[in-house]
Amino acid sequence: MLRAMSRARCFALALLLLASPALAGTDTASGTLVPGGPTINPVAIISTPTCTGAVVVFAALYGLQPLTVSAAGTYHVDEPGTESAVYILQGSFDPADVAGTCIAASNTNPLSFDVALSSGVQYYAVVIDDTFVQDGMDYTLTISGPGEVTLGFASLIEVPTLSTWGLGLLGLLLASFAFVALRRRLRA
Repeated sequence: MLRAMSRARCFALALLLLASPALAGTDTASGTLVPGGPTINPVAIISTPTCTGAVVVFAALYGLQPLTVSAAGTYHVDEPGTESAVYILQGSFDPADVAGTCIAASNTNPLSFDVALSSGVQYYAVVIDDTFVQDGMDYTLTISGPGEVTLGFASLIEVPTLSTWGLGLLGLLLASFAFVALRRRLRA
C-alpha cells in the first residue's frame, strides 16, 4: 500500500513539473516584399535601436505585421535577412508618417534588438527592403518576450484552452482519482 501511495505521489509530482508555467512567448511571421508592392515614403532614419525622428524621402517596399503582447516587459526582435530594416510602431500605422509613431527600429543586419512593450497596446512591426534597388525580398520576423506574442492578424474565432496551471491541476485531480481507486482496490 505504501508503494502504491509513493507511485501516485511521484506521478502527481511529475505532472506538476512537466506542466510548469511557460516563462516566455514567441511568434514568427514571414512574408515576401515584391517590386510594385506597397511602399512607405518617407523612410524614417534609424539609429539602432530607435528612430531619430528625421526622415529621408524615399519609397521603400514594406510588410506590415500587427503586434500585441499579453504582458509588459522587454521583447526581443530578430530578422536574419541581409537587406531589411524593422520599425516597431505604437498605436497606428501611416505609410506616409512612420517616424511619427516609431518607438524602436534597427537596420543592422542580421537584425537583433530589444524593445519595451506593454499589454493592451496595439503595435505594428514593419519590415522594409532597406536597399536602393528595391528588388524585393523574403523576411522572417521573430519576436519573443515575457508574455504571449501575437504577430499578424488575429483569428476571428477564439478557441478556449486551459492554461498551463489548469492542465497541471487537472493532472493532479486525475492522479488523485487514480490513487483513491487504487486504494479501494487494495482494500477489497
